[in-house]
Amino acid sequence: MEWSVLILFVLLIFIGHRELSAMKYKHKLLERKIDFLLECSGVSLDKHFAVPVQVLDAVKSGNKLKALRLYREETGASLADARKVIEELWPDT
Repeated sequence: MEWSVLILFVLLIFIGHRELSAMKYKHKLLERKIDFLLECSGVSLDKHFAVPVQVLDAVKSGNKLKALRLYREETGASLADARKVIEELWPDT
């Protein structure tokens, strides 16, 4: 009985991982298509587009670490991706 439960659990994890990988691929593909359409149409997005207000407030107040933390919490972005966004938003000194 224990082995069958363990095998079922491992199978469910494997299937879930495959589904997640497929969703990530589709997401990246959609991002590439949107970027291509924007590029072809000559439209550019403001660097503040889709950045949560709390993150923009933290940037304005000069709190880079808080901005990074909030951005990651709100968007689920990796530290590297969050750092890129915050660096683009950070005022040059």
